[in-house]
Amino acid sequence: MKLQILTALLMPLLVSEASSAAAVKCEALFRNIMPSVNRSIERSLSQSWQESVSGLRSITQRVYGRDQVVEALATAILAKEFVWINGEPGGAKTYLSRLMFQSVLNSIPEKDKRIFVLQFHKLINEGKITGFQKFKSMMESGRYEVETSTSLVGDKFLFMIADEAEKSNPAVLNSLLGVLNERKAFLGSRVVDAALSSGVFTSNKTTGEFIQSFLGDRPSGEALLDRMAIKIHMANQQLSPKETVAMYDMVKNPNSVQISLPLTELQALVNKVEIPESMMKQIVSIAREFDRYATSKADQSRAALRYGESESEYFPANQFSTRSVRRLVQVFKASLIAKQLMDGVPYDQIRIVPEGKDLVLLSKSALYVGPSQIQFKKYLLSETKDNKTTGTVTVKSKYGTLAQMQVELSPFENQLRLLDGAGQVQFVLHPSSSGKDWEIRSQSSEFEGWTVEMKDVAALDKRIQQVIADNKLNPEKPQFEVDKTIDLLLAKGTVKKRTRTELESIKADLNQFAEILTRQFEQTNNSKKAKKSAQEEIVPERSRKEVRAFLKQTRSLPADQRTQRYYDWMVYEVRALKNRFIELEHSIEAHLTGLLSENHLYVFGPPGGAKTALAEVILKAELSKMNHDQVNQFVQSTLTVMKKDKNFLNAVLTKMRNEKPQIYKRFLLQFHKLLPEGVLVGFPKIDKQLNEGKEEIETSTSLASKDFTFAILDEVDKANPQTLTALLSILNEREVFHGNEVLKVALRTAILTSNKLPSEFLDSYHEDRSAGEAVMDRTPNKVFVSNKLSTEEAMTQFLMNLEKGISPKWKGLLAMSELKPIVEAVEFESPVVKEMLASIHEKFLALRIKKEEESKEAHQMDAREFPDYYVSATSSASDRTFIKLLDQLKARFIVHQLMNGVAYKDLRTTIEMKDLNLFFEGLGYWAPQKITPTYNQDGILQFNHESAVLDGLISQGVLDKRVKYQVEQMKDEAKDYAQVINTVVSDFIHAYRNEIVKYPELFPSLFANEKSRGNIK
Repeated sequence: MKLQILTALLMPLLVSEASSAAAVKCEALFRNIMPSVNRSIERSLSQSWQESVSGLRSITQRVYGRDQVVEALATAILAKEFVWINGEPGGAKTYLSRLMFQSVLNSIPEKDKRIFVLQFHKLINEGKITGFQKFKSMMESGRYEVETSTSLVGDKFLFMIADEAEKSNPAVLNSLLGVLNERKAFLGSRVVDAALSSGVFTSNKTTGEFIQSFLGDRPSGEALLDRMAIKIHMANQQLSPKETVAMYDMVKNPNSVQISLPLTELQALVNKVEIPESMMKQIVSIAREFDRYATSKADQSRAALRYGESESEYFPANQFSTRSVRRLVQVFKASLIAKQLMDGVPYDQIRIVPEGKDLVLLSKSALYVGPSQIQFKKYLLSETKDNKTTGTVTVKSKYGTLAQMQVELSPFENQLRLLDGAGQVQFVLHPSSSGKDWEIRSQSSEFEGWTVEMKDVAALDKRIQQVIADNKLNPEKPQFEVDKTIDLLLAKGTVKKRTRTELESIKADLNQFAEILTRQFEQTNNSKKAKKSAQEEIVPERSRKEVRAFLKQTRSLPADQRTQRYYDWMVYEVRALKNRFIELEHSIEAHLTGLLSENHLYVFGPPGGAKTALAEVILKAELSKMNHDQVNQFVQSTLTVMKKDKNFLNAVLTKMRNEKPQIYKRFLLQFHKLLPEGVLVGFPKIDKQLNEGKEEIETSTSLASKDFTFAILDEVDKANPQTLTALLSILNEREVFHGNEVLKVALRTAILTSNKLPSEFLDSYHEDRSAGEAVMDRTPNKVFVSNKLSTEEAMTQFLMNLEKGISPKWKGLLAMSELKPIVEAVEFESPVVKEMLASIHEKFLALRIKKEEESKEAHQMDAREFPDYYVSATSSASDRTFIKLLDQLKARFIVHQLMNGVAYKDLRTTIEMKDLNLFFEGLGYWAPQKITPTYNQDGILQFNHESAVLDGLISQGVLDKRVKYQVEQMKDEAKDYAQVINTVVSDFIHAYRNEIVKYPELFPSLFANEKSRGNIK
């Protein structure tokens, strides 16, 4: 009991990260207990709402004609997302962004919070993003330490404004990507949490020009744009001379009143927005249909650009990756709140459950915001015949001036809109509470004090009914259209060709989306209620209490019982993991196989597929168990040597503070060209070398440290040659060569992640392609992760899991190292099985290497027809490769049963002929497909290929041509393997027919039953 109490009490003292967390909690608790004289008076939620309404109104008055952009920025702040704003110079992109962010900062009590403003260029240092190295620490102790307080990840910077990100160098760009996605800086031995909430990236380039500027590193540009949940095109001119003058007056007579915009306090409302499952299905259906349109349009655009048929490229506002669709939903929620703020809805009337008509707000993230927007379809009630206009409404100023305004009916919003001569809305009328007449809901500042002749409005009733009847309007089936703003801009003739092309493309997207929305409502109301799809039951996470109880129970068990308990424990944990990472079962299996076999992984796929997220979850779950054992072992040994006198507890505390147990960690690093190899192998102590002439390496902050058993390494292709060479020896030999000494590293498994496809990965090495091949050779497990789900049902399930609080950020307990005794017990059914595996290895590689060479030649000859080329997963037929794969097969065999929920009592430890399919992953790519053993009509073993997920991805039309090509090649690869394995089995049966008949018990898995054995006689 004393041991358990000590472990619980002292754990925060042993782990520096835990100590930091405890300190933060204590500080927060202290702040809540002790009043601060500097703390602002807290507002109620209703006060924050009203203040935000007033603040947004003040901002729209200061920046004329930018209401859409203001609403989009408010949405981004509420959703804690990033924004991309482009447009010709002079549109107030930076000014408006700073005004919005500063207004939010004016409302918060932490007065030290600031905006991080950065102008990118090629010579900028990555320290601006992730912090600068402390050279004194390097000189004195050889430790790699970074100071982050003045960088983007410093705790003072809540918002950022960055201009011309395409001009950043690769080092800065890579550092930036991790910060934008995870709000963290990955510094190898240290992970720094950023305070960053939202930010804006501005550019004078079109999005197509932006992505083209990345040349050979296009995936990095795509990854950066994928981080931008909202994309805005801001025009740099007003629609009419009158509005231009209004803008001039506003600029020349600025309002100096400090605006307070407490949007951060309203973020809680966004989290309360509830999306019903039926609406989530609509959202997914709309997103998927538009994804197909945008993917096809982008493919055609890239092909036209490549062959000189176009000067600019189309790049969609949303790439509809799993991650960006998740963000689309979050932005939709935030947009619902922002729209009501902009409309001035009273706090007691706000809605947190969206209605069907709110689906139009999806356009805020699915499309470019501005200058036009999607609106409910409207009908003009005023008519002009024979130079006579009817159906107008008279408005009168307080001085008696009269004006005639045309009237527009918005039937799906149930409002009338009075338009001036320029077509601008000046009055909005809604039905009164009685429903018998109309009342003014809002009017512009330009017509403040004017009155509306309500008898003219009443006279329109007959015309309203006629329009509704003629167009067969149904309020439950809203129709949508695009407003005329882009048309008005283009009609002026003052827009440059490059911007004109972009605006026309944006307008085409808006029209397409409006059509999709309209069709969605027609289909939804005409179709019968769809049956609810069967879903696997989501298993809940085990509580900390359950985890502690399990660890306590297994602590002193005999080895065999301990292994059994851990295996059965993990059957549940793996099921919970699969629930949370939909269609990533193959990737989970690859990661667990890598951990158990201590092999490395290369995980690739377009941005937004949860590559890093899954690796992080699995490694943390494994480290949790490993570190528990380390602490428990340390405490046990400490108690053994200490005398249990009256000073016992103090003595134990002192010893544990001073010595501390070994705590294992994961090493997270984003590679770039300027990264020194010392981050991997350690830095020399310069002072010692200067004073004593001796080389001494300090490894405590490098990958070579004994603390790092696992690593997540991103964008290895961007490492410089020195760093790459150092990495290769660590991956292969698990050693660091320093000349005068060879250091063993603790690294067991490294997970290399990349947004690049294998061909792009190798091409990025340019002249030294062999270096890229060496990296891939050191990662036996090559895992493809799609950034899109194969069906709308799968995406709906994923999003509804998030709505129910079932997050991919699973916190479980894995213990793959506990299964090593099982792997050691695995044996082969017969030496013949190993011989067959060697034959399969040889035949399969011969087939695939030939296809690799053919595909590369085809790509070089006709890139339009063959947009990419195939790279075989295992290009080496060396003995070393075969030995490594054969060794891993044993671990794969156990993990495969674990993934399928096989209980320990039913666990097989003999690899039979029917398990030959499990040798594929390693020879080929891990992908969401299967090769399964079956028996033909004669009862003889054969293997078939199943690829429902890949088939779904291909048929949905949501993969661009290059990704689609790679997916088709992976399918082809698996089909080839099934063909090879069936040939090898057939050849074996024919060659050993007599022996099989004579000794059938040697090959029990070759036949379904005794009768089928007789069929070969």
